[in-house]
Amino acid sequence: MKNLMFLAFSILTICTLTAQHNISIGLEGGPSLDRYEMHDEGGRLVAKPLYNGSVGINVGYHCMNYFSLETALIFKDYTKGYGFAIENREVGFSGFAYSTFQIPLRVRGSIPLYKDKIFLSTVVGYHHSFIRSSPGGRFSIVSLSSEYAFESNEIYSETVVDQFSLLETGLGLEFRLINGMILRASAIYFTGFADVTRNDLQYSYNGSLFKNASVRSKGEYASLNLGLNYTLQCCKKKMEEEEN
Repeated sequence: MKNLMFLAFSILTICTLTAQHNISIGLEGGPSLDRYEMHDEGGRLVAKPLYNGSVGINVGYHCMNYFSLETALIFKDYTKGYGFAIENREVGFSGFAYSTFQIPLRVRGSIPLYKDKIFLSTVVGYHHSFIRSSPGGRFSIVSLSSEYAFESNEIYSETVVDQFSLLETGLGLEFRLINGMILRASAIYFTGFADVTRNDLQYSYNGSLFKNASVRSKGEYASLNLGLNYTLQCCKKKMEEEEN
């Protein structure tokens, strides 16, 4: 975080000295895939694809056409779920886990690829996330057939914090359109640092002794993000006057 703040301050200082800067506002969002860490004594616990999404508004401070500082307000829901591999099939569940709003500080670099119209976009940022709601509750799974009997019970299921941090890193393409419009498409990964939710469970297969397992989240997820920004007219006019 300190390194990111130093980089952001350096870019802001350069922008101020060169007077080559403008401001944009925009929308962003896209589908996401939540990631959980799993530990299992019995070897039957399997991950399920946990899809969700995020949406937000952002403000960008652009410098010398190639760097920008951004902040935003992003709303993101998380999905919880897991499964068990049993007799060539899978039993399990997925559902709403908790909702958050996130406030990032990002540094974005834009590398020109084609005539100052298409850029390679790189981003690194720090997100501070606040949990808005978490319904809690424990889940049990019972699956019976003529071939097997399976039972799973959560013995502990809690959201262990109300705030957490994420590191954002991403790569994508940026298209600078007419009338100050900027379109971005990026693949982004959000890395967590400490447990946000913890689910401890026990399961039994065909009357065996119960095995221990756990499913934990650090708030990590991958996202395909689309963004559309608009450069404010007052800033564009000011830049034109300074250049003249």
